Amino acid sequence: MKKIILFLLLASLTLSGCGGKEKENEESVITGTAGEMVDEIDTGEIVLSMRTTSTLNPLLNEDASVDSILRIMYMPVIDLDETGKPSPSIAESWYYSEEGTVLNVKIKEGILWHDGSEVTADDIIYSVGVLKEAGENAVYKECVENITECIKNGKYSLEVHFDEAYSGNVYSMCFLPVNRNWGMRAGSKVGALGNGSYAFESYTPAKEIVLKAAEKTSAQKPYTQTVRVKMTTDSDTDIYSFSQRLTDCINVKESEMGRFDIGADANKYSYVSNYYDFIGFNFGNSILSERNIRKAIAYAVPLESIIDGVYLSNAVAASTPISPASYLYDDTVKTYDYSLEASKDYFEASGFSVGAESDIRARHEEDEVQTLSFRLLVNEESEERKQAARKIAEELKAAGCEITIEKVPFDEYVKKLEKGDFDMFMGGWEMSVMPYPGFMFDSAHIGKTNYISYNSEKMDSLLAETYTEVANSAILENYSAIQHEIAEELPYVSLVYRKSAIFTDEMISGDIMPYKDNCYKTIAQWKTERR
Repeated sequence: MKKIILFLLLASLTLSGCGGKEKENEESVITGTAGEMVDEIDTGEIVLSMRTTSTLNPLLNEDASVDSILRIMYMPVIDLDETGKPSPSIAESWYYSEEGTVLNVKIKEGILWHDGSEVTADDIIYSVGVLKEAGENAVYKECVENITECIKNGKYSLEVHFDEAYSGNVYSMCFLPVNRNWGMRAGSKVGALGNGSYAFESYTPAKEIVLKAAEKTSAQKPYTQTVRVKMTTDSDTDIYSFSQRLTDCINVKESEMGRFDIGADANKYSYVSNYYDFIGFNFGNSILSERNIRKAIAYAVPLESIIDGVYLSNAVAASTPISPASYLYDDTVKTYDYSLEASKDYFEASGFSVGAESDIRARHEEDEVQTLSFRLLVNEESEERKQAARKIAEELKAAGCEITIEKVPFDEYVKKLEKGDFDMFMGGWEMSVMPYPGFMFDSAHIGKTNYISYNSEKMDSLLAETYTEVANSAILENYSAIQHEIAEELPYVSLVYRKSAIFTDEMISGDIMPYKDNCYKTIAQWKTERR
């Protein structure tokens, strides 16, 4: 099976790739209202930041901070709502045919480029071709990985053909397309012809770009007429610039802000990010391969204390790898709320008892004495992991289990994971927009990203069925089944999804609601007192 997701072992940073299909004429989607008029006009400006860039072509761009700004200028073919579910944008509806290998896309008529021309099927097909030829580090490169061809059916309709049926193929249309005629002109790398709320005004190399409220657009018309974007070299510079109020907004992991004094006048708007933390078990360890042992460990995790004391409340509890903020999340899944007594009961049920001479539990297996003694692997660069590991080790010790924390540099950490040189490990992934968990648990990925060597015929079957399903109702049902199986089997003990936030200057007001895949989603509704 192919997968079009990227992942993150937290400590190194990787961008997510693109990842439901619906059967023909089933659950098709209709666009909402676009180009709404505003009640008033704010003549001020909002100042943002992004990395230095030589291109404003969203198909060639390789930087996430630049993409966040480009989303102010461009609308995606298919958008994502606040739960990560595909929603209308340029495309007003879509459905699958040919057993899920063809996505039929209907473009809403009257969607305008900033020069007044309409967005058509030709633009989408051209953009797919550009992405096919783009560099491997282009933000949306993986969106076209499974696309074999695009066929125009009319001015506003096209077929997108894939090499296989995959429940995440619709996410391949979540890129920002460009105007076919603009893209083919020489010099288009510097300027930008978008179709969003703000239009390109000017560009000063290595310094800033200026955006103005678009006169010709089908997107929502903004309150504030100008957005000035300063180019910076790194995230620390972004945070410093905001702390000095050289910019009006910053998008960061909440934990990073503790290193800077941003002032009491900053407003914070949190959202659940794609960063998922967990404890992984090595199923090559005969004791840890026992489900009751894993459950005993899960009950000993003081998760509320970890969220408050380690993540400083900048995280939400996770019961499975599916985010609690996702439309795929099933809130009926079993949870393992902290209970030292329950932990001890499960250890006892597995035959491990505390002896007269030791506080570490042991059991007799034929002529062998087995003890509850495990190594917990942590990369030394992550303070959150090290602190969480210490808390977990303390609780497990109280339950009769000895934990030795192995703190190693990240490169060595990865090598140990690849070799299976661990009993348990503190890990994390940056989940794709379509959080298909096959790379973690599918037996086909043992020796690759299935570091825990988990092998379950039932899980493989659930993953295979979910992978190829295209109807939204069946996708929800399958993801529910996967989550229940994960919660029962506990190949991972899920810990948290980390929060991120945008911080704004007190002069910024309005409907400020960041989405995890688009932090400036509602910027057209922002107001400012800056003149």
